[in-house]
Amino acid sequence: MLRRTGLAALGLVVLLVAALLIVNLVRPLPDPTVEVGPRKATVPVAVTLPWPAQGAAALGVMGEGVVAQTTVTAPMPTASTAKMMTALVVLRKDPLAVGETGPEIPITQADVAAYEQDLAQDQSVVPVAAGEDLTELQALQALLLPSANNVAAILASWAYGSLAGGVGAMNQEAATMGLSSTHFVDASGFDPGTVSSPRDLVLLGEAVMSYPIVRQVVAEVQATIPVAGTIDNVNSLLGTDGIQGVKTGNTDQAGGCFVFAAEISTGAGAPSLLIGAVMGLPTLDGALQAALPLIDAARTALRSVVLVRKGQVVARYRTAWGQVAGLASVRTVRLALWQGTVARFQLRARPRGPLVARGARVGDLDISAGGREVKVPLRAASGLTGAPWQWRLLRRPMVLPAQVPWPWR
Repeated sequence: MLRRTGLAALGLVVLLVAALLIVNLVRPLPDPTVEVGPRKATVPVAVTLPWPAQGAAALGVMGEGVVAQTTVTAPMPTASTAKMMTALVVLRKDPLAVGETGPEIPITQADVAAYEQDLAQDQSVVPVAAGEDLTELQALQALLLPSANNVAAILASWAYGSLAGGVGAMNQEAATMGLSSTHFVDASGFDPGTVSSPRDLVLLGEAVMSYPIVRQVVAEVQATIPVAGTIDNVNSLLGTDGIQGVKTGNTDQAGGCFVFAAEISTGAGAPSLLIGAVMGLPTLDGALQAALPLIDAARTALRSVVLVRKGQVVARYRTAWGQVAGLASVRTVRLALWQGTVARFQLRARPRGPLVARGARVGDLDISAGGREVKVPLRAASGLTGAPWQWRLLRRPMVLPAQVPWPWR
């Protein structure tokens, strides 16, 4: 009797263990855990920028946006730096390649009357005559070199059917670009109601300098157009300290303004194009001179830093059975950063099941550095193919508390 009871008990234990093993074999696998790499990196040695004592300023790098700005960010009158937007919306509507002169723009008697009115107000103008034609290239030269207010109105009206239409296009473009401090009431910037901020002007300068034809025009010292003859570039610093453009501005209400582009080396191989904006200085010469120490500081302390490389594993999925899949960046992120900048990384890994295909999109790496935010997609560098049957069979059963030892694990 005792023997039969013992055999029955043993059989029950065997059945229980077998049931646990079968349940282990078929129950779902646990999701992998995420192991995260470094969360921040520092570009050593801090730098103090030589901002102008008055007004406001900002600096950016072509293709990267704003890299530094003063604490003064309120909208200010732009003066003729607004003409960058006039050129931009005209080229959006009527593109012009280097080597082309573009369509002809007829000058009317109304244009002559507007010129005479602007001249009487001591505005910056170039003479025009009824019946003459300006090519699009010549009009851009008159707009950007001597900064002709009358030609700003002619270009905007020609491209969009009316001056109001052109100004409307300028405001629409500003909204599209996210220039939240920018508003235009005219095409030239003479009206103090046309306002912007250094940050917005840097982004605008970056956009307009993406056009090779603009780079060509703003780098010209002189040009020749009908009626006016030889016209000179107001930018007296052109060619100094690597300056290649872009636009000056000066009115009683705006003071001196200067948006500049200068070639600098940041250690990235090819030179970078620094874009800067200075607003609200007492004189135009003061704005021009304020650009020089900022350019020198950028050359000294702005460095191109690779924050993550294409294919770099920034985190890992690790399964309970020891399988690992790297989470790799799909592209290289290189930013121009001031020495002393702290770059921070935040991983946003997508919740995954136990199976992950190689190359699957698995999340994002958010990089924050120097006021800029970059989102980098991540993909699985290798796959998670599931647990082997031995591990499934011998893992701790769900029914056992954690403190109870399981002999096979």
